[in-house]
Amino acid sequence: IEDILGLDEQFDKSPFGRPVSSLDDAKEVARTLRKEWRLGEDGIACLLPLLEEHHVRVIEIEEKEKFSGLSGWAGEMPIVVVKKDERTERKRFTALHELGHLILNMTEKVNDKEKETLCNQFANEVLLPECAVKKVLGDSGDKVLSLHELVELQKQYGISIDAIVYKLHEMGIFNENRYVNYFKRKRVDKGFKDFVELSRIEEEHSDRFECLVYKAYVMELTSLSKTAELLAEPEKEIFKKAISL
Repeated sequence: IEDILGLDEQFDKSPFGRPVSSLDDAKEVARTLRKEWRLGEDGIACLLPLLEEHHVRVIEIEEKEKFSGLSGWAGEMPIVVVKKDERTERKRFTALHELGHLILNMTEKVNDKEKETLCNQFANEVLLPECAVKKVLGDSGDKVLSLHELVELQKQYGISIDAIVYKLHEMGIFNENRYVNYFKRKRVDKGFKDFVELSRIEEEHSDRFECLVYKAYVMELTSLSKTAELLAEPEKEIFKKAISL
C-alpha cells in the first residue's frame, strides 16, 4: 500500500548508534529517543501511533497466549509485531522492547539473556524516565509509598505496576526486601495480583495500514474490490466508510 501511494518513508536509526553493553547504555539510548522524538518527560499518550509516525511498521496479530512479540527488518523497514488483544500496558512495553532489539547496537560480548534484559531496560526508560520519577517521588533513597501512588504513575505513564516496581528498586526507592516481597505477595494473593495487573489506560491499536488503504481508495488508486480484499471487509462496509470529504 505504501508503494501504491508512492510513499518512501525511511526510519532514521543514525541517532542510536552508540555501542550498548550495559543497563546504563540502554537507558542512554532511551533518553536519546525521547530527545530525538521531542517527547519531553511526560507520559506517552498513544505509543503505537507514535511508532508509526516515526516509520516503525507496527503489526498486531491474533495469536496464542504464550506469544508476546517479535521484530525484524525488511530491508531498511523496521517491523514490530505485537499481540492484538494483549493488555495495553503490556503491549506498549512489548512494542518498545522489540524496538530495542532493532535499534540497540549491542556489542558482541552481550549474550542472548542479557539482550532481553537490555531491551527491557530500554522500554522501561522510554515509558517512565528516571527524571520523571525523581520529579514525582524524589530520589532521596528508600521510601514508603502507597499502592495508590503507583496506580497514578501507571495511569500517567501507561506502564505496568510491575515495571514501576522494577524502576523504583533500580533507583533505590524500594529496597531489596520490599522489591522481593511485592512479587511474593503477587504469587500468593490472587486479589492483589488481579488488582496490580488491571489495565488502567485506554486501548491502543495500530491503524496506519487501514488509514493508508482508505486513502488510496478515495484517491482512486485502488478499486473497491481491492480495498475490501486488503481490509478483509465486505464491500458495502468499505463504501460506507470511504466517503471523500
